[in-house]
Amino acid sequence: MSELTIADRIEKATTQVPLLNAEQKEALHLIDTVPVSINRGRAVMELVGVVAGIKSAADLEREDFDIELIDALGLAYDLYSDKYFTVSWDKKLSQELSSLFLQRQPKDIKESTERRIGKLLGYPETATEYYIRRMKTINTPNKLPSVKPRSLKGTVTDLFHMFVLSPDHTQQEIDTYVKPLEAAVKALTPNAYGLLVEEVEYHAHRSQMRQEIGRYASFLIEMPQYEEEPDPDVLYVD
Repeated sequence: MSELTIADRIEKATTQVPLLNAEQKEALHLIDTVPVSINRGRAVMELVGVVAGIKSAADLEREDFDIELIDALGLAYDLYSDKYFTVSWDKKLSQELSSLFLQRQPKDIKESTERRIGKLLGYPETATEYYIRRMKTINTPNKLPSVKPRSLKGTVTDLFHMFVLSPDHTQQEIDTYVKPLEAAVKALTPNAYGLLVEEVEYHAHRSQMRQEIGRYASFLIEMPQYEEEPDPDVLYVD
């Protein structure tokens, strides 16, 4: 039998996701019940993406997870530095992602490397292509903006894309990656999902309080209220 290609392995890891047995469910439960910060909540999000087959591999920080639980969960992992490791249902894919990150040079964007990384991480191809285009314009007068959908502003859903959305395919990227990932995290790791919701609500409350204080202070000292200057590095889309 011929060796599977990386593309074949990615296809298998995202379409033939194994059902979790009792031991694996317990490991995932333990991962979800460890006290979490917002950063660890995001890390759990990435892990669940692999477990649910939304992405074929993920890059994680070692301080966020007990490796024994990753092992009990049944995922293949590759410890490629003192700080980072990759996970996948397929050992070859975790090793492939580790290799790509080790050879990655942020100041020298190689399109082929970024496309392979984006593919392994399950990112929509349109988002990866926009990311490549945008990185080439960083520190230039023609810097391309990051993209933020108005529909997601102030919602927990906005936390579920660890990639730069593209301006022309935003809704498709949300529908095919962001929303399925949110649904998986909510179902498989409800504690981590709850923390992310609390974080969004906390920041929304603080933002509202600042606005109210600002309006009150402006009234007291008879200062005109000015609209916030738009951020030129952000493109808001409907």
